[in-house]
Amino acid sequence: MPRTKEEFAAIRKESRRRIMEAALELFATRGFYSTSISQIAKTAEVSKGLMYNYFSSKEELLKAILMNAYEEGAKMMEDEMKLPSTPQEHILHIIDMFENMMKTRLKFFKLLTALVFQDDAQKLILSDIMPKKEVQIEQTIQLFEQAGYENPKTAAYYFGAVLDGIAIQYMTIGTDYPLDEMLQEVKNKYK
Repeated sequence: MPRTKEEFAAIRKESRRRIMEAALELFATRGFYSTSISQIAKTAEVSKGLMYNYFSSKEELLKAILMNAYEEGAKMMEDEMKLPSTPQEHILHIIDMFENMMKTRLKFFKLLTALVFQDDAQKLILSDIMPKKEVQIEQTIQLFEQAGYENPKTAAYYFGAVLDGIAIQYMTIGTDYPLDEMLQEVKNKYK
């Protein structure tokens, strides 16, 4: 029996997801430049030719992974800001979202951290991701302004730096790092 359009769409979506997950795993563990298209195809259990039906290059695949993650984050932030919460409650919810992402998307954070220190890859991030990231930064600045901080821009960047520092330590130390306790300390500061 021939497949329906919906079945083909589901198969394409699943293949794309597998390719992106395989690439994320390999980019995070082996590095972007040390990972070949062939390795990604093999890990995703698709042919190399099929991979090119979805992504024209490794760079396009990386962009798709980064954009997908940032769009998820932007949607979560957008949904959070629609809630009828105080600025302090929003900040605490953001810390909870950060904790969830650290526990469920650690490989993405490792990949992003590694890419930030690679000049060629950094160009990809700056050209496509940073404009979207700027929107989130501006939302955070507004949040700290609403919370009554004297210098909301500095407070927002400080908040981001604290979370980034925790993320780097968690990625470096692993499960021995007291993630829950550290995030509770951050929450105590912003209650």
